[in-house]
Amino acid sequence: MLDVLVEAYPDKEIKPGTVEIYIRCLADLPYEAVQAAVLQHITSNKWFPTISELRELATGMLPGNQIPTATEAWAEVKQAFAKVGYYGKPEWSHPALAKTVEAMGWQSLCMSENDIADRAHFIRLYEVYVKRLRDDQLELPEVTRLRGELAKGETVALPDKIKALADAKRVKP
Repeated sequence: MLDVLVEAYPDKEIKPGTVEIYIRCLADLPYEAVQAAVLQHITSNKWFPTISELRELATGMLPGNQIPTATEAWAEVKQAFAKVGYYGKPEWSHPALAKTVEAMGWQSLCMSENDIADRAHFIRLYEVYVKRLRDDQLELPEVTRLRGELAKGETVALPDKIKALADAKRVKP
């Protein structure tokens, strides 16, 4: 995958450490998704991609990660008004849509007479949930694990960590 990037961007000098970091930060994604992200980036950008650009493209291609636009999500809510009604329990095409409707209240949305304000409020709230979801999709599993350790109070003092890394590389601190 990186060999394709090197060939596509011949002016970019790639250091061995850079290759290791790219591999480490993309390793949790399916190879095919990363390969497709690389090809898409090459065909639409003049500059060598960052890791975050490739992660964003690759995660967006994974099944279930296609997120409806706010306008599409609101249209789905409007259709559910007619199909399901006040007493029904609609099923939503995406978790961000479901969370937004849950936060606003399905019955409140059905009963509301202020469609313009509801739409504006829905779109703002939906965009917050979509951003959180995208952030979660882009987060490295290693970062998620470290967050969990921090939340549990399982931390190691930085000097100890540096010494351990130095010992592992056989470098004097």
